[in-house]
Amino acid sequence: AEFYSEKTFTMGAQRTQASLAACLLLVLALGANASVLEVATVEGFEQLRATADGMLVLFSKKSDCPRCDALLEAFGQLEPLQRAAGNRLAFVTVDIDAAEGPQLAQQERVKRTPTVRFYGLRGRPARTTELYEGDDTVAALQEWLEQRPLVVSDIVSPRALLNSLREDSWTLYGMFTNFSTPAAEAFLQAAKLVAVQKVPDNFPKTGYATLGPVKFYWTTENISTVLHVPCNTSCIIAASRVGNQVRANAYTGETNATSLALFAYAHRVPDVFVYHEDFDGPVHGPLRSCLVLFASQKTQLNTIAAFQRVAEMGRYKGKMLFVLINTDDLSSARRVARSVGYHWPQDAKTRPFELRITNATGNYTFKHVQERPDLSEAGMMRFIDAYLRHELKPHFLSAQPDDWDAEPVKILTRNTFDQFVYNPDMHVLVFFYMPTCEHCLLAMPEVEDLADALEGVPNVRVAKLDVFANELYEVESVKVPLIVMFPAGKDKHLNARAYSGPSSAREYLKFVQAVSGVTLPHIEL
Repeated sequence: AEFYSEKTFTMGAQRTQASLAACLLLVLALGANASVLEVATVEGFEQLRATADGMLVLFSKKSDCPRCDALLEAFGQLEPLQRAAGNRLAFVTVDIDAAEGPQLAQQERVKRTPTVRFYGLRGRPARTTELYEGDDTVAALQEWLEQRPLVVSDIVSPRALLNSLREDSWTLYGMFTNFSTPAAEAFLQAAKLVAVQKVPDNFPKTGYATLGPVKFYWTTENISTVLHVPCNTSCIIAASRVGNQVRANAYTGETNATSLALFAYAHRVPDVFVYHEDFDGPVHGPLRSCLVLFASQKTQLNTIAAFQRVAEMGRYKGKMLFVLINTDDLSSARRVARSVGYHWPQDAKTRPFELRITNATGNYTFKHVQERPDLSEAGMMRFIDAYLRHELKPHFLSAQPDDWDAEPVKILTRNTFDQFVYNPDMHVLVFFYMPTCEHCLLAMPEVEDLADALEGVPNVRVAKLDVFANELYEVESVKVPLIVMFPAGKDKHLNARAYSGPSSAREYLKFVQAVSGVTLPHIEL
């Protein structure tokens, strides 16, 4: 006991491979207080490299090297901090002047002292090593290590798995028949992507990827019964702990590194994301689907608590992002609402209180609402499950004007757009606008003059659509004002042309005649 509690012990050339392995396994498994391991042989170095989850190695010499002494002291202070954080990283020092030190230095291509290297992958031919070039302080080393977490650790027993579960973050467990299968290799590559912060291009760079870490473990043991997730001979499971309860999700996507990395990043998101106007990037990310709750954090606490409980189940992790938009601040809530497809009129004084699912597809955000509002836990789960089973139809906002055809410029809505515009016998010019758009208001009189001039001309119509009051898939991402001519025919959506030019009724008329091919009578404008 006294021997293994020493702060440093030496693996000399006289030790046999068997005793070396026994010492290493005992120290690493029991978490003894040997904070820095001094290795003096090539055999000892390779054995440790094959056994430890990862190594931080200091190549130094004991004489005339102040920086070596400073780094060794930093190693001794940093090791217990890493161990307390649950990282089984071996801190190793190699004296390049002792025993087989020169041979080790040559093998590892050490050109100067001190040299610090991180060895990140255990027992694999393509091990990764990274050179540390920072300051000789504990803070600098710790910050550098945080960017290079251990890639994959082993789970040797169900008890070890339960001990590895954490409340503050999720863990990915890979169960494989052996570690050379394609699935195991994809798991390893995904771990490397996450370890070096290789965030996919379509993932928001802030708000998500900088949150809690995701640790990767793999095993050949059957862990599915411990996590209460059905699994065959090979599976990947994300798991976490809430109190004494284990929550787990089985991965069902494609077995490739990118998809698995996205699955891991999805589990870095908090259970409920409180969306605010300073958030950098789209709210959906690659998850695309969001369950959005508009509620007051002052008056709707019970509903928010139910929303939180459904999120904490972990059942929908990687499938749906839970987003809370606080409606207490009307101005900021109105600004962020549009990012999840909610059209909140500028003159609205009441705060929305509802639940909806949004799905970002291409440049459009589809919305789904409950037919009968039910904000209980069971109601929320039924809503999500119906969506995931593709049983819900998208919901589109549509205005309801009283006299849509009373004026020469016809007033279109979401519900009347297709029938009016895609009439194959009619040439239709549509003015897309918003009531709050200054340029739209300036162009509106010219559009009205055009409609007055064309009134009575057969098969030619002018219409307008308020894109704020009407959700239309075809024009979700357009910039207003926009004028589009839909000529008569069967393929109107293919032959439609957008106008680009000065805001003038005379120019609009030329545009109508050029696109439609209709010879218009002489019209005074």
